[in-house]
Amino acid sequence: MAIKISAVIPGYNEEKSLPETLTRLNKVVDEVIYVDNGSTDSSMEIAKSYGAIVILEPRKQNGIGYGYALITGLLNSSGRYVVTVDADGEHEIEKIPQIVAYAQSNSIDFINCSRTTRETSKINSLIRKFGVNILNIEARILFGLPTKDILSGMWCINRNILSKLSINEGGWNLSPEIKLSAYVNKNVTYFEFPIHGTVRKEGKSQQILWKTALEHATFILWYRIATVEYEIRYFVQNFTKSFTYYIK
Repeated sequence: MAIKISAVIPGYNEEKSLPETLTRLNKVVDEVIYVDNGSTDSSMEIAKSYGAIVILEPRKQNGIGYGYALITGLLNSSGRYVVTVDADGEHEIEKIPQIVAYAQSNSIDFINCSRTTRETSKINSLIRKFGVNILNIEARILFGLPTKDILSGMWCINRNILSKLSINEGGWNLSPEIKLSAYVNKNVTYFEFPIHGTVRKEGKSQQILWKTALEHATFILWYRIATVEYEIRYFVQNFTKSFTYYIK
């Protein structure tokens, strides 16, 4: 029996990029969910015309609703596996069947599709690559996460494990949050699959690179502190219970 695959696309004013992205997705997945974060262009109408399920998610965190859009899309998907992609079509959409097959045959719950190679025809791409590498190093030092792309927006998730993930960030920080949540969870299997990333062809990115990078770096550090705090609290609670039990 074929496994149903859903794709989730978060978007804001992506009318120029969506036609190509949706055309490619319709060839390889069973369900496309486009979650719009309050576009002022015709993004929602275009998505509907290509057969996508369209959901409006207006919430924003500091002016950005990327995380909220993805969380809403994931929770409203119906496929056994859910793949997220950016609206600009930069990810290797054609590899989705291969990625899902790998996840299924190897019992992997969460795959981060790392852009191990990427076009760098624009200076912004070079700056972005440098920033991502710094964040990769931070994640490896603080969590031991052997990632080559902590900020990839393409993930393949076994929908059955969504409830095991701690995902709350409404802005750009959902990207590192969901990967770190999957990696530190002992009940979730994590893997990285190499893909090729391309440069945005149409439209304009919503990110201010230096600001977003600083926010990511701060968030990853905060997440490490929060994780350690939880582990200490968990240890103390269990130690107290055990000690109380044995002195009775």
